[in-house]
Amino acid sequence: MFSCVGTVNEIEAITDMFYSTAGATSGTLGELARTIQEEQECLEEATRLAGIVTGLQMQEVSLRANLIQANQRQLDLGLGRGVIQTLATSGWCF
Repeated sequence: MFSCVGTVNEIEAITDMFYSTAGATSGTLGELARTIQEEQECLEEATRLAGIVTGLQMQEVSLRANLIQANQRQLDLGLGRGVIQTLATSGWCF
């Protein structure tokens, strides 16, 4: 009889430990799920911003090409040094 009571007490202790561990794990998993959601939202925003930056870089290249062409036309017409003397670099790596 005493051995049955001891076994039941051990099972109860193990069960209590399991439930407390499961509760802590559940909280951690909830926090992990929130973190993953936030990271996904940040990645979507970064992707959107990267698209904007790419568009702006393409516009910059187009404007620089137009300036070079306008400068060349000025030089071809013999109108002096052209529209621009030098092109400043933008700092972007292509």
